[in-house]
Amino acid sequence: MERSDGSIAQDGPGGMHSSTDSGGYAVVSVGLGTANRRRSGEKYEKLKSILPRGLADELLVDVREDLFAPHHEQRPPGEYPDVRVAQGVRQTPGFDMALEKCRVKLHRYGIVFVGCNAGRHRSATVAGDLGRQETNAYVVHANLSNITAEEIAALTLACVSSWPQMESASYFRYVPQTGSFALGWAWRGFSDVPAPLIPAGTQLQVVGVAREHPFPCVIVRRLADSFRGNAVVPLSFLVPFCVHVLQTSGRAPGVDEMWAP
Repeated sequence: MERSDGSIAQDGPGGMHSSTDSGGYAVVSVGLGTANRRRSGEKYEKLKSILPRGLADELLVDVREDLFAPHHEQRPPGEYPDVRVAQGVRQTPGFDMALEKCRVKLHRYGIVFVGCNAGRHRSATVAGDLGRQETNAYVVHANLSNITAEEIAALTLACVSSWPQMESASYFRYVPQTGSFALGWAWRGFSDVPAPLIPAGTQLQVVGVAREHPFPCVIVRRLADSFRGNAVVPLSFLVPFCVHVLQTSGRAPGVDEMWAP
């Protein structure tokens, strides 16, 4: 629904009310790299260069501060979501503290980046557990999938439309346009405009910018269904179609199952 100040009121994670004007929420595990393993942090560094300056670091919780990596000979083989890997991380002192730090940032911004050296063990386990405890949240593992930095940036800007208040043109400068997007979260229309319910996951093509609203909106056309005509949705409800496909394909590589209310 639309508030009197023109912003959109949505249910926040865990049933809380969000201070950001976003459609939904996301948890992203990332690799930050080390002095000797810079390649693990390349995707995060590119993400930082795409997003508005300072945003990526503001959204980051570096779980290495609370979760120390075990010695190499004590680590179970494999990577998340291997049960032995996840259980080992959960049993590490500081796990609950790291989880709560991430939860606080998620509730504040609508998205959190969870980082460790490689993004395949500690951060992935924390992100996966947080996503299971929250509602309506996408959980994406950057270093365990082929998702691009540009696609993560699009998801980020959907969740954090207030840093800065994004104009439609600015959004598409940061995130190159693709053939289609998905409606990340169910859209029920504006409070004063009768509109049909558009389910989450609906594949959409952006056909223009809607300028009559006090917050960024776009004109979209549904693909591959019987809908006739265009609809107007907030820009903050769009995610790259590939993100939604990965998210809803069960335990696809790099993406946890979506946990809806």
